[in-house]
Amino acid sequence: MRKVKKPVDYLYLKWGKMRAGRICIKERNIAGLNTLEICISPLKQIKGEISTWEKGRAQRWKKKMKRNLKRKLRSYDISSCAVNGDWNIRKAFCMENTGFYARKNELLLQGRYIFEQVCAGWKKNVRRKLLIYLECEKWSVKEIHDLLWIAKNFYEDIILASENQAEYEDMLICLFEECGLVVTPINLQEAKTELYDSVLFLVKKWQSYYLDNIRYGRAYMVAEQEEMENWYRQKVQGSRVTDVPVCFGGLCYEYHNKKIPYQLAVDMHYQKTAFCHKNGISFIAIYRLECYNEL
Repeated sequence: MRKVKKPVDYLYLKWGKMRAGRICIKERNIAGLNTLEICISPLKQIKGEISTWEKGRAQRWKKKMKRNLKRKLRSYDISSCAVNGDWNIRKAFCMENTGFYARKNELLLQGRYIFEQVCAGWKKNVRRKLLIYLECEKWSVKEIHDLLWIAKNFYEDIILASENQAEYEDMLICLFEECGLVVTPINLQEAKTELYDSVLFLVKKWQSYYLDNIRYGRAYMVAEQEEMENWYRQKVQGSRVTDVPVCFGGLCYEYHNKKIPYQLAVDMHYQKTAFCHKNGISFIAIYRLECYNEL
């Protein structure tokens, strides 16, 4: 009789500190979602600069680890699960942008709700200024167009800071012709000169420079490289607004009335959209980035 495989909803890979070549699997059930955390112990040279001979060795190691991993997963059904991992293992397996694409997708799909939360509690009939700080190059012209189309409903003055202004020139002209939206293009250095009601940080990696040089009331951040151990997210209740600058980053999700980890939720929404809609995995609030341990 054929053994029934255990269904898996989410698979997370990470490097471990065990004996080289070892693979450990930990099963967890999170609010009814079946998850697997797989810890792999790498070759020491896999993370740094290595010689041509060692590169060949590393490639052989990767192939061997993939075979071993398949063998370890024979009792699980991973045919339709969402997948992610820590930065080093994503790089080793050529899946660096998996989490970033999911977080980017979240902003594009839920942009209206996110702008509503960033603007919550502000006085009405007052001109508001938004800066889109576009440092990351992995945003298409169409995606920036879509964000500006949403933002025009919340801000009277919009500035687009980028080092490649010519790329967005035609798109900004089209927006003006379509709806009369005037967007002021500037370079990234010029963004330091003013105070903004809101900033949308689309950056490569969050760093202290933004806190020290960009002045704002509220902000929202999507970073290309994001390591969860560097800071944590805290749920914001209602429309609470303080006089202290606040940066938001992501939405808080629930499944079966239980909170689920942020990256798991956005990965599921990006990779298993139909499953999330069918089973009611939805956001209930916005997250504030509360603490930075490494900037």
